[in-house]
Amino acid sequence: MASPTQPTLQKRSTILWEGGELPACVDAAELALIQSPTEIYQRGTLLVRPVVQSAMTVRGIRRPDGALTLIPVDAAWLTEGLTRAAVWERKGQKSYERINCPRPVVDAYLARVGQWRVPVLTGIIEAPTLRPDGSILDIQGYDDQTGLLFRSSTQFTPIAHQPSRTDALAALAKLRDVIQGFPFSEPHDESVALSAILSGLIRRSIRSAPMHAFRAPKMASGKSLLADVVALIATGRRAAVIPPAPDTNEERKRVFAVLLAGDPIASVDNVEHVWNSDVMCSVLTQETYQDRILGASKTVTVPTSTFWMCTGNNLTFKGDLTTRVLPSDLDPQTERPEQRLFSRNLYEYIPEHRDELVNAALTILRAHHTAGRPRMELKPYGRFEEWSDWVRASLVWLGMPDPCLSIADMEDADPIRQHLRSLLAAWHAVFGDKAATVTEAIAQATYEGSDAQYQLMDALEEVAGEKGRINQRILGRFLSKYVRRIEGGFRLENAGTYKHATKWLVARIPNSPQQSLDFTDVSSRPESSVSFLIPPTRSQSILPNGEPVGTLQTPPIDRNPSPARVSSPVSFPLPVVCLPIEAHAPR
Repeated sequence: MASPTQPTLQKRSTILWEGGELPACVDAAELALIQSPTEIYQRGTLLVRPVVQSAMTVRGIRRPDGALTLIPVDAAWLTEGLTRAAVWERKGQKSYERINCPRPVVDAYLARVGQWRVPVLTGIIEAPTLRPDGSILDIQGYDDQTGLLFRSSTQFTPIAHQPSRTDALAALAKLRDVIQGFPFSEPHDESVALSAILSGLIRRSIRSAPMHAFRAPKMASGKSLLADVVALIATGRRAAVIPPAPDTNEERKRVFAVLLAGDPIASVDNVEHVWNSDVMCSVLTQETYQDRILGASKTVTVPTSTFWMCTGNNLTFKGDLTTRVLPSDLDPQTERPEQRLFSRNLYEYIPEHRDELVNAALTILRAHHTAGRPRMELKPYGRFEEWSDWVRASLVWLGMPDPCLSIADMEDADPIRQHLRSLLAAWHAVFGDKAATVTEAIAQATYEGSDAQYQLMDALEEVAGEKGRINQRILGRFLSKYVRRIEGGFRLENAGTYKHATKWLVARIPNSPQQSLDFTDVSSRPESSVSFLIPPTRSQSILPNGEPVGTLQTPPIDRNPSPARVSSPVSFPLPVVCLPIEAHAPR
């Protein structure tokens, strides 16, 4: 409500504060806020503002210098912002007098969850991206179509609107050249790394994306460096890092802090335990996450569009998390991996060439999109269908191995699957198609009986062994949790009760695959399904005499390409690069 007697100051509206006019004053305050240069957005159930932070560590989260993050708008900041946005007055004894924005207006506006008219912010990005419809977002500022805020000090070259598959292959070669020094164990491990680069740039535009894990048998193999490569391309800085949490409650707080700050990319660094996380399972597959702000009694909902990575030596996952993670294994095959040298310092090279690397990654995705997003006959990847149809399929479209091939080995290493498969197979071997209670199973299990009884005893001890005996309660809870789940060709079923005890039946399932996610190698597909043109790559190793040796793999030129063929590696000496180990040794 404007004062009739005072002119506007610096084109600001004037709002008269008087009793009984709170709703009108709040409406006028919001309008003034929207028309002012003040940056304020609604995100989930919060009002937020973007800030550029200095290097800091808060609750174990390490953010690099210059990180663009979001912080909730509080009453003190909003009071100042509304006082800047409008001239506030109240009627005095003789005339109108200037005041700060009244606190009731501030409190009322903060409480208008669901009624705010300020722009909705879905996320912040620091590089061009592709919208969900495949269109290019490369203009800095707030994008009305997606709700993304794009801000970067880097000047990016425009992305081609109609790149060809040939353009995409050239772009792929650029990305592969950047990561050629990493000792990938298998070809699909490189695909996972490339998938991480692509996913980091368009994570805000897809509903969900799997976590990408970088693993190695020993420290200093390049795991954290590879995670930083992904972050450096997407944001221009190293990834925001959180250490493994000591318990579920602390993990929930740390993960929520990352989501609250809107970090585009985050990495859980150096995970040493077998990891199963209900919190991370939810964050990776749901579009929003709800929790309480630390130090307040307020529960808020925030988007989950952060791209997650993790690193660890011989990192193993268990439970539902195994279906939400893509591992990339590195194996330097040396006792002292910390003494290896990369041909270039990636912490210097990537920032200097970030423009062309971002352009290359988006050219791949854009070319695949303009080609109609061919799905390449890939088997579905549940919960991540959109990611699979775009990121995963684009790599296979260009002749790379399916990144999802890395999942099978990880699932086989899942302790829960191992225990359940052993138990179901042993139970069926002893009882066949007959149902049995937990008590009967324990009675039949013995190390002194038949091979089947021995295996049953071994399986029961793995699941419910406690102080030299089988704990019936633990075993019962385990069976109840995995009832009707199929593992190893068997399914556990509840067969009713006998004298108040549950009877369990293990049924054989004909033609059941041994893996819950059975991804077929693209090389086994018919030739007509995909053409392959794999650009040359160079890898580097060190001879016993200390001389670095590279391996050049050059595919034959074939006018009628068939499934991927690569000629025999040819070894050639590389010039010795004398660079400080501190700057170039992988972490």
